[in-house]
Amino acid sequence: MKRIVLFFLLLSTLACKAADIKYHNGFKYTATSTKVTIIGYNGPSGSIIVPSEIEGKKVTKITSLIPDKCGTKYNDIYIPNTITSLSTLSYNHSSLKSVIIDT
Repeated sequence: MKRIVLFFLLLSTLACKAADIKYHNGFKYTATSTKVTIIGYNGPSGSIIVPSEIEGKKVTKITSLIPDKCGTKYNDIYIPNTITSLSTLSYNHSSLKSVIIDT
C-alpha cells in the first residue's frame, strides 16, 4: 500500500512540475522543452503585442488573454505568425478596436 501511495505522490509531483506557470512581460505562460503556451495576461492596459518567442522557444498557442486585473482594457492585440492555436482573447472588452494577426 505504501508503494502505491508513493507512486501517486510522485506522479502528482511530476504533473505539477510539467505545468509550472511562469511570467514574462505581463504574459502568464507554461512551457515544454520546445513550445510556449500563453495562458493569461497581467500587463498594463493598451496594446498587447504577443511575443513570437519566450525563453528561446516559439509561442505556438494562446489559451487566454483574459486579464487577471479588473479594469484592464485592450485597444489592440497583435498576434505573431507562430501561433497555431488560439482560444479566448477576451470577454466583453468594449475598448478592443482591432486584432492583428501576422501572416
